[in-house]
Amino acid sequence: MSIKGKRHGPRFPMEAKIDALKLLERGDVTVEQLAATLGVTSRSIRRWREQIERLGANPLSAAERRRLKHLEAELERVKLENAILKKARTFSAKRRS
Repeated sequence: MSIKGKRHGPRFPMEAKIDALKLLERGDVTVEQLAATLGVTSRSIRRWREQIERLGANPLSAAERRRLKHLEAELERVKLENAILKKARTFSAKRRS
């Protein structure tokens, strides 16, 4: 209950707010759709975004950051392998000529 006796919407932990905002970033839902689904106002969603930006919170969880780091390393490895294969293919083609 608030000071004036009006009931506030449900409280959400920061992690849940970040997850909800990720849906918006991906374009899966609109602010209004998300607000209706969560039982909050669209203004609340906008305040969450402002709060997270103000805090400088990283929208990725610790597990997601680890996964992203792993995927970035894997991408670099694959790029290097592709570069090597392109060079080998070029070398092989020149030898056949």
